[in-house]
Amino acid sequence: MSNPYSPGNILSVLISNSLFIAIAAFAIYLFTTPYYTFAFVPILALITIFVFFKRPQYALFLMIFLVPFDIFRESLSSLKFLSVSKLLGVILIAIVFFRLVMYKQEVNRFKSNLWPFFVLFLTVALISATMSDFQETAFDDVRKMLTVYMFFFLSLAIVTNKHIKETLPGVFIWSVSLASLLSVAGYVFDISFFAMDISGKTLKRGVGASNDPNFFSSMIVFVTPFIINRLFGNYDVKTKLIAVLLLVVNVGGLVLTFSRTGVFIFALITVASLLIYRDKVKVKQMGFFLLFIAMVIIAAKVTIPDKFWQRQLTLSRTGDDSISRRITYLYVGWDTFREHPFVGTGPGTFHELYALSKYVTAYIDESAEGEVLHGSYYRDAHNSYLEIVVGMGAGGIVTILLIFAVVIRNFLKSIKQFLLNGDIEMALLSKTYLMSFMSQAISYAFLSFVYQKYIWLLIAVSQVVLHAAKGQGDQKEQGVLLG
Repeated sequence: MSNPYSPGNILSVLISNSLFIAIAAFAIYLFTTPYYTFAFVPILALITIFVFFKRPQYALFLMIFLVPFDIFRESLSSLKFLSVSKLLGVILIAIVFFRLVMYKQEVNRFKSNLWPFFVLFLTVALISATMSDFQETAFDDVRKMLTVYMFFFLSLAIVTNKHIKETLPGVFIWSVSLASLLSVAGYVFDISFFAMDISGKTLKRGVGASNDPNFFSSMIVFVTPFIINRLFGNYDVKTKLIAVLLLVVNVGGLVLTFSRTGVFIFALITVASLLIYRDKVKVKQMGFFLLFIAMVIIAAKVTIPDKFWQRQLTLSRTGDDSISRRITYLYVGWDTFREHPFVGTGPGTFHELYALSKYVTAYIDESAEGEVLHGSYYRDAHNSYLEIVVGMGAGGIVTILLIFAVVIRNFLKSIKQFLLNGDIEMALLSKTYLMSFMSQAISYAFLSFVYQKYIWLLIAVSQVVLHAAKGQGDQKEQGVLLG
């Protein structure tokens, strides 16, 4: 039991009381000004901070829930540089460090076999940014790297084994499913917030509440293993029926993104996830599942727009503009790597190089005078691995591959340990997290989202799960010795 008269507790009380008095005084002051209508804001802020201080996981889960809602996260703040997620992150960092200093929060939570690789990745990025011809862009990318490092740190500090098992899957499923529902509504009712190009001049595509249909499709793929876990895991009938409904909603959202790579990765991850449960599914259940699949295929044939099937077929056509343009990204990447093989041209600088390359003139729109604006055509590589190769050279790509390898190893060791401990459900859930991580690692080859939150969260989860498996194993071993 903690001592209420310890220096840490006394200082905590003094700080919290001083904060309360200051905010209350500010609220009273606002009542005497023309801005009296905003007097409730400081009080609301105080309540929010108090809740997050007592339950910091709420702030982290809110950040995770908001990942698919790019439009709302950015628009809820009048300050362009400060989004809701950044504000939550700043509050969380302050709370975690305060608890760490005042209450001597368990330091072992922050131990990770990934920190050395993070330090190496950051070192390569800083060297590359310092040597870059595009230092503003490069150092802004370093800032993004530090942001996801802090996200990793916060996840280690807050996420527990109970959260891994009970809370996080639900946050993932419901946030992405809600975004998928909005995407379907946006496509059907031409709501510009949730669908793009609703004028019909180009291909209309669902985006959920994100800014890009391809990014959104990767989120749906990410959440699919968790929905499948609800279908075949140890859950009641009501949960399974809800999972079926959410699977249909998310498949609908995926189809309306018209993302070719999204559909390909979805099929791959779905098959791999189903194989996880091959020993748990009875023959009768498999019959019902095959009947369900047949019904889905028939419904898909009837309801899915012909444009979707036509777009999927373009994957085999080399003449497709999108595919041929992506080939030029590889040419630019290879040419750059040959010139800067070790530390690249600076993190996040691919689009700068592509805008100045000889390939851009084949795709850039011409101005009214018929002149090509050669330096103004910026394109991402649509390949995070290529972005890293160009930006940080061999040092960067080797380090990120090592990070991914360690993450996969962490999950595999956790699965093995859970099986040894006899905890089949946690072993299956660890496989689910691994499948979701693999979905993002594959998507890395098709999208430029090096610092996407889901993949960096799962990097942290791999460490939390490993700690949990080892702790469970140690407890079992101690029990055997005591027995």
